[in-house]
Amino acid sequence: MHNNTPRPFTWAPDNVAAFWSMLTEMPLARLSFSRMVRDDLVRLVSAFAPSGARILDFGGRDGDLAEGLLQAGFQVGIHEPTEGRRDRGVFKNLTAHTNWLGFFDPSSREQFDIVCVFGVLEHFLEGTFREDMALLATYCTPGGKIIGTVPLEEALEQGYCLCPGCASLFHRWQHQRSFDKESLTAALRNAGLVHCHTFVIDFSICLGFAAGFKDFPLPEAHVAAPQTLHEALAAARHNETRLRAEHASLQQRVEVLQGAREQLQHLRDTVGEHNLETFKHHVFAAKVLGYALRRVGGIARRIPGFSRFRRACTKFLHMASNARYNRSLYFYGL
Repeated sequence: MHNNTPRPFTWAPDNVAAFWSMLTEMPLARLSFSRMVRDDLVRLVSAFAPSGARILDFGGRDGDLAEGLLQAGFQVGIHEPTEGRRDRGVFKNLTAHTNWLGFFDPSSREQFDIVCVFGVLEHFLEGTFREDMALLATYCTPGGKIIGTVPLEEALEQGYCLCPGCASLFHRWQHQRSFDKESLTAALRNAGLVHCHTFVIDFSICLGFAAGFKDFPLPEAHVAAPQTLHEALAAARHNETRLRAEHASLQQRVEVLQGAREQLQHLRDTVGEHNLETFKHHVFAAKVLGYALRRVGGIARRIPGFSRFRRACTKFLHMASNARYNRSLYFYGL
């Protein structure tokens, strides 16, 4: 008889590598974090990195972020421990780029201006966490920065999956821990990165960070950013209230403009009706004048300038009258 009590799955380096190698070949890989928000990540890196900087994508996945950074003009290398991912065909496109630096492991002793760890720290295993954090620091130059994101105060249990075969519980994206500002800052400082900045980024929703061995200014866009999920939600509610007030104000302006439009239309209709009544009198006068001209033959020849006067009257009445009565003027001889 099988034991149906769910039990936590034990992650280890070998099954982590197997998990990501298999996932790479599945459609689920299209939901990769760095693929879905690549352009946003490139803009974030560009805010910290000088032009042409050497950048390491730590945990390069399928090369999506590296490709975006190369297109932005940076020199890019990748640290990807999973062989199944390093063998992916997508990396062939990267190797043809002039700014491609290659794959790196700790034995290379290479250092970079920027080390990117977007959606990486939450995957580090408990038994190797300190070692992995120390490895990040060794890749960073003395004046460089480590830039990344982690899920903000993630409720891990909400991402659990249950295997029906062995009753194992595991996080569907292999997340091992949840971070808040305090725990993230402590982890970075324990790795020797004593200067840390954190900020909330709605990706949605992440705790961003930038850390280094030396102090550095934070870009203006992130200076006043919220630091906790509570602050982020409060800011979102404040923005919602502000947007609702702006929407109500715009709605009132629309209503005022609509009322003014209706008044103008009413005035136009009133003036049109008045002009129509006036024009009817003009038509009646034209009838009388046309009748008189037909009854008194040769009057145009006997009265000097009468033809010019008649043409001027015709032009005036044609321009000043309602369009649907224009033909009547000509019909009555004007």
